[in-house]
Amino acid sequence: MKTFSKITVFAALLCSAWTNSSLADVGSGLFVLEGSGGRGWEINCDLDREDKEPMSKLLLGRGKVATMALTKVVGGTCSFKTGPREPLKITFSDSNFPEKCPFEGAAGKCSRTINPNETGTFRF
Repeated sequence: MKTFSKITVFAALLCSAWTNSSLADVGSGLFVLEGSGGRGWEINCDLDREDKEPMSKLLLGRGKVATMALTKVVGGTCSFKTGPREPLKITFSDSNFPEKCPFEGAAGKCSRTINPNETGTFRF
């Protein structure tokens, strides 16, 4: 085998290994969940993470925006409770699965506005 074709074969194998390893690393993207509204709301999430123990995170409404941003999130469940006076807006994004929105009927940016005094859950 000529040296040139050995180098070509080696380069093809190296590229193949790099492509396969990047597919296996699907959970390394950025997961962001944002809550905004008045006071008294909360969002509690149980998150499944790639190669890590599951994690629980809590966002509390204190009259401003609260955000959780993590890597290696591959799924989870969140429960929410809105405050007594103002609606809660939840905005969701996951760079691993940008087409997946846990809120039915959300158009454009993946978000949902929930009326005061409501509770619920969503999975992703």
